[in-house]
Amino acid sequence: MSLSTQSHERNALVISCILAGMFAVGGVIIGWWLGSYVIAFDGFYSSVSLGLTLLSLIAAKAIRGNRNKQFPNGKAVLEPLVIAIKGVAILTVVAISFVSACNALMQGPSPMQLDIAGLFGVVNILGCGIAWWLLLKMNNAHSTGLIEAEIKQWKMDTWLSVAVTAGFLCAWLMTMTPWAHYANYADPLMMIMIAGYFVSVPLAMIRDAMRELLGMSSQPELVSKVSACIKRHPMAAQVKLAAVVKVGPELQVNLDINADHQDALKPKQLKRMKQSMLADLSELPFDIKLKLNLAL
Repeated sequence: MSLSTQSHERNALVISCILAGMFAVGGVIIGWWLGSYVIAFDGFYSSVSLGLTLLSLIAAKAIRGNRNKQFPNGKAVLEPLVIAIKGVAILTVVAISFVSACNALMQGPSPMQLDIAGLFGVVNILGCGIAWWLLLKMNNAHSTGLIEAEIKQWKMDTWLSVAVTAGFLCAWLMTMTPWAHYANYADPLMMIMIAGYFVSVPLAMIRDAMRELLGMSSQPELVSKVSACIKRHPMAAQVKLAAVVKVGPELQVNLDINADHQDALKPKQLKRMKQSMLADLSELPFDIKLKLNLAL
């Protein structure tokens, strides 16, 4: 990872950290004041996001460190580890909020100030939407796994705010109808629906992170991109793509040299071949680790 990408990643994480802190404080206080499970969930989610973003900052700094005896292969594995922790933490918040909302629904509705709740929702939509947009722009300039994880968090928070605000608006309109007594069920019902819909986000984060932690083959789309880069090389016929494994910011590419061409290749030729292939693969936004395997 280049120095400019490292600096860009750090700036993105700092911005995400500051915004998460603001929404965490506002959400918890207003959610507790109004007695809203949904707003309180939003605040606690932002609190978790703040802690996880701080963890990402620590991991990003550690990943940039040099290899040592404890980490002979580098610290790239810290990135998927942090993302897996994020996924588990978000999943836990969603599960607890779901159970709390179910309990509230069974105990009966409680009145709340829908107008203030709706106003808070509008502010949340604007704030979370701006954070999501900023991080998307920064990721387009310099893409990293940690920034992408932050984008997923803010995307989830933005759509959560949209759903909450729409729900409060519908509940407020319902208070003007003969079914006004049902409006108080809006808050726990929204929490249950939101939990059911957004549970896929942390599950996907955990799944992708575990693939990297276990050293599994990369997604087919990424393998195809690597294969296309290799096929453009003049000596492509002499090698076979054996494995493509993404681990955090690193992309490990293993190539098997065809047995028919091994005797004709000298050490200097192998070195030049590796350097030129690395140049072809440099268009991919990863720290490429290329390994040429000689079949026995």
